[in-house]
Amino acid sequence: MVALLCTCSGFAQESTPENNATSAPPTEAPSTPAPAVTASPADKLQNKAAAKKRPAIKRKKRPATNQQRNTRKRRATLQIESIKKAGANTQVPSREEMLHLQPGRWKKINTRIQKTEMTPEQLEVAEQLEAIGYLDGSKEILADSVITVNKADETFVGLNLYTSGHAPEARLVDMEANVLHRWTHPFNKTFPDFKNRPGASGLNNWRKVHLYPNGDLLAIHEGIGILKLDKDSNLLWANENNAHHDMDVADNGDIYVLTREVSIIPELNPGMPILEDFVTILTSDGELIKSVSILEPFIPAIFTKLWPYPGPKRGDIFHTNTLFLLKDQHNDIAPHFKDGHVLFSILRFATIAVLDLEEEKV
Repeated sequence: MVALLCTCSGFAQESTPENNATSAPPTEAPSTPAPAVTASPADKLQNKAAAKKRPAIKRKKRPATNQQRNTRKRRATLQIESIKKAGANTQVPSREEMLHLQPGRWKKINTRIQKTEMTPEQLEVAEQLEAIGYLDGSKEILADSVITVNKADETFVGLNLYTSGHAPEARLVDMEANVLHRWTHPFNKTFPDFKNRPGASGLNNWRKVHLYPNGDLLAIHEGIGILKLDKDSNLLWANENNAHHDMDVADNGDIYVLTREVSIIPELNPGMPILEDFVTILTSDGELIKSVSILEPFIPAIFTKLWPYPGPKRGDIFHTNTLFLLKDQHNDIAPHFKDGHVLFSILRFATIAVLDLEEEKV
C-alpha cells in the first residue's frame, strides 16, 4: 500500500485506495481561466528552500542473524563458566548482561586466565604443559666408533656448527671432524633461580644455536629460555622466557624467538589451560621489545577450517616449531613476503603461514 500525504489548508490527510473509492467524484474545472498569481522574490526563495527539505528517514536497526545471536550466547556462556571455574572473586555477570553488548568500537579485553588465578587441578595441568619436551638421551662415544668416512667430492669445503643431546654445548668442527672451538655453560649457572619442572627435557642440552661473526653465541634451552655467550663461553645475559624450537636474528641485531605461555582461553577451552605460542622480539642485549601471539590471529576461523580433532582444544594445540625472518630479498616471491614479516610452521595443522608483526595478523 502506498501512502500519500496531501497538505491542504494546513491539514495532512492520508489517502488510500479505500478512501479514494468512497470519496466524491472530482468537479469539473471552471470554463474561465483563473487569474494569474505572480509570486514575489521572497516567496520564490521560501518555496525553493522548502522544496529542498526532505522528511527525516528513521532507519530501523538491522536485527541480528541467528548465527550472530548464537555466537554471542556461546561466548557469554564460555566466559561465565571460565570465571566460575577459575574461582575468581569478582562478581559473575548474568548471561543477559553479557548478551546486551552492542557492536561498535569496542576494545577486546584479555579474557585469559593466568597461572595465579587457576584452580589446583588447572595448575597441575599447566605445570605438565610447561614440562613438555622430547624423549632424549645420550651415549658416550668410544674412540673406535667415530665416523671417519669423508666423501670430499660430494660435500662442500667449510666448517660445521652443531649441537647434540649430550650436554649444553655447541661445537665448531672442520670436515675432518676436528673440533676447532667449543661453547658451553652449565644450566644451573645460566638460570640459577629456575624452579625445576618434573619431566622437563631442556635442562641438559641446547635445542638451537646462532653464531655471530665475532664468536658470540645464542642458545635455546628448550621450553625454558634463551642465553648469549661470548666466544670464551662467558655468560652475557639470559632470559627465562619459555623460548623453544627456533630463532632468527635481524640485520639490526634484534632477536626473533619462539616463546610460549600457559593460560586458559575461554573461547577454546574454558576449563583447562593450553600452550599459546608467541613470536617474541628481543634487543641484542636480551631486553623485551614485544611479543605477538601466533594463536590470536587464527581465532575463531582456524578452528572451523583447520582443527583436525574432535572435542575441546587442549594441551600443545599448535606446536609451532620453525621461525624464519623474511627480508628484502623475499619481496618478489609474494606480496606477503615483506621485510620484517615472519614465516612459521605449525606441526598440528601441517600449516605454513606468514605473520605480520605490526598488524598482528596472519
